[in-house]
Amino acid sequence: MNNELVNIKLNGESKTLTGECSLLQLLQQQNYQGSHFAVAVNQTFIPRTQHDEYIICNNDAIDIVAPMQGG
Repeated sequence: MNNELVNIKLNGESKTLTGECSLLQLLQQQNYQGSHFAVAVNQTFIPRTQHDEYIICNNDAIDIVAPMQGG
């Protein structure tokens, strides 16, 4: 297992991950469940079907976007 530190921005907040982590693992760690959100990495939306395949890289900017209700 790779224990290298990975620095990311998650919704604009700096975070450091220890070791290799998939996007799905990160979402689970941050308690994002269900299907009511979308995820963009470096301003590119990642399809839900690829969350487990995408390995987070150093300096990735990850934005989790949930729909807002209102009028």
